[in-house]
Amino acid sequence: SKTFPSLARGPLKGTDSAGRGSVSRRVHHSSSPPLPQLKPRLLATIRMLAYSVFFFPLLVASALAQDATTAAAAIEATATTVEGSGAAATADVSSTTATTTAAAAGNGTKCEAWSVCSSADDCGTGGTCLGAFVGKCNCNACINFWLCKEDAACGGLKGACDLKSGTCRCWETLEKAGFPFIKAATELCNAKACTADSADCLGLPCNTGRCVCKVQPVTTTPKPLKP
Repeated sequence: SKTFPSLARGPLKGTDSAGRGSVSRRVHHSSSPPLPQLKPRLLATIRMLAYSVFFFPLLVASALAQDATTAAAAIEATATTVEGSGAAATADVSSTTATTTAAAAGNGTKCEAWSVCSSADDCGTGGTCLGAFVGKCNCNACINFWLCKEDAACGGLKGACDLKSGTCRCWETLEKAGFPFIKAATELCNAKACTADSADCLGLPCNTGRCVCKVQPVTTTPKPLKP
């Protein structure tokens, strides 16, 4: 009789000793038992620990670099402060020198803004007299045929008030004084230099202006650096 190889290994599952019945081979699986499933919280903890171990050296290095940068910035700020103090001291010395020079050049008086002036000397130290034809004879102070009783009503021009007519005779008076119309317009009126107390204008006043004062530099004493 023919012998099946499977019968040599032993009886099949579901058959008797004679080999009758259904034929099904007994199969043995040689696999290792499954690992137990880890809980999600435990996995999250392990992942966090791994991240901490990896990023901790980076955090330490970043902190050290930040401290070094802060120290360098502090040193630079101190140097800048020292340099600025030196520059401020130099500027103060320069300002003092400039102020002293300007004071020596002026008349020593304090400048009063918008005060009446006939020259820059009237404005004191650091002042400028602004106006039209400042310090020149003002012939416009005398108005022809203006009613008058004395020369003061004719701008102060000597002999300009005609008592017979009771009016100012400005150009006639200038011509009698040696200044005909053309000569008066080119050599006297708004042309000849004068001062408030001078008689160079035949009694006429000088053109005046207004004082404009320059802003004086404010000198500050630098505070000493703390050790």
